[in-house]
Amino acid sequence: MNPLPSILIAALFFSAWPIIAKFSNLGVGWLSLVIATGTGLIALTQVNHEVPLIRQLLIGIAAGLVNGIGTLAYAKLLNTKGVDVSKFIPLILGLIVVFTVVAGIFLFKEPLSIKKVTGVLLVVIAIFLLN
Repeated sequence: MNPLPSILIAALFFSAWPIIAKFSNLGVGWLSLVIATGTGLIALTQVNHEVPLIRQLLIGIAAGLVNGIGTLAYAKLLNTKGVDVSKFIPLILGLIVVFTVVAGIFLFKEPLSIKKVTGVLLVVIAIFLLN
């Protein structure tokens, strides 16, 4: 399977939702709840009849809790006057790249390459330039 279509869809929709959400003028709690509900409705289309193991569910719940904290922080930024979405969204996404590469290396034993180091350095430079 070619991953490019999924990558493009993910990038488009992950960059679009905060822009759409900013128009809602909902408070942090309501915005986070509505986003989680919308996400849950989409996720229901992909649930199959296999019953996952308890361990898998607990890890999924932990990931959801972590995601919820991130969503609350994101919603708080969207509701903060004077914070430019054109500035903070690229900063968050750039830091996600850095954190994900570091986690891949340390948690999943992915190889460290010159390309990865160069990519992370370019992201750090971009974050500095946007700030």
